[in-house]
Amino acid sequence: MKFRYILSLFPNLPFGKAWGWNRLVDGIRKRGFWGKSRMCLGIWLVLMVWGTSCDRPQVFRFTRFSMDTLVEYTVVAASGERARQAVEAAHREIRRIDSLFWEENPNGPVFRWNHSPGEMPLPREVAELLRRSLVYSRESGGAFDVTIKPVLDLYPFGREHPRPPSIDRITRRLSRVGWQFLKPDSGGVVRKAYPDVQVALGGVAKGYAVDRAVQVLRNQGIRQAIVNAGGDLYCLGNKAGRPWVVGVRHPRKSAEVIAVLRLQNRAVATSGDYQRFFWYQEKRYHHILDPRTGRPARKAQSATVVAPTTEQADALATALFVMGPRQGLKWIDRMPEIEAMVVDSAGTMHYSRGFQKYLYPKKEAF
Repeated sequence: MKFRYILSLFPNLPFGKAWGWNRLVDGIRKRGFWGKSRMCLGIWLVLMVWGTSCDRPQVFRFTRFSMDTLVEYTVVAASGERARQAVEAAHREIRRIDSLFWEENPNGPVFRWNHSPGEMPLPREVAELLRRSLVYSRESGGAFDVTIKPVLDLYPFGREHPRPPSIDRITRRLSRVGWQFLKPDSGGVVRKAYPDVQVALGGVAKGYAVDRAVQVLRNQGIRQAIVNAGGDLYCLGNKAGRPWVVGVRHPRKSAEVIAVLRLQNRAVATSGDYQRFFWYQEKRYHHILDPRTGRPARKAQSATVVAPTTEQADALATALFVMGPRQGLKWIDRMPEIEAMVVDSAGTMHYSRGFQKYLYPKKEAF
């Protein structure tokens, strides 16, 4: 899934009562954004790392590219070399997962499974992620569905003069969309109900990759870090005793944030209709499809989920976007340790019951 993504880090902002909400937002606008990539399922996030040059250990930042997106590492370590070694180990893990799960990799197991006529054994790691994806599908009533790939392939994202597919073409492909068409067993075999059922794991694999990278950092002795893969983000520990601060992009104003979050040992991911889309006859066609209709979901502009793991946040944000605020937030409120925010189609913000605890108070000084 390829579209533009921009990320900016704001290091070394000073503490003090003079730094309130308005100055925070003004600072973000003035500093702007940098970098771009072609793939992301979450929204653009602005990370703010608070600290001064005399802090020890220090904050080190690294940028890599994998899974068709920028991967940003912010690591607290005693030395730059120590941080670099930990990041290189973490990024090797992300590259491994990229090769393993990318459905367009002709040498990868997902590609081979998609083009197999029936059942085929998958590597255990792939089979387990696919099995968890089916749990997200079942719990969301099908709002999240990895079998949407045949319909998604009909939309000409990134091409010249795009136009949406016809209803007839969508309807024909929809007959092969449905998480119930997948039957995994305990031996790593995932059976298809029809030979032309295919899966796209981008809505969950990127979040899983972030979680694996964070675990590698932990194994390397890192206890404070942020890993951000194109908007799927995990905040490990804290920065100088304070939570990490993350700004969530406004879905209609690219240079503004719509919320600022305080996170510690939590993941956040956002799905938005501005990430990968085209205009046709003055209507926006984006990549987050409703699996029931095969057409772009229209109940939200963006959906942000805070969860214990990035995999969860990734999958649940997609499902929440499709469901919309009314049904989706009732669903989120039934889940322990999950909170969410939805910007509806009219631009109004809605929150789950406990989301406010993650919001940075507007009147609070930095």
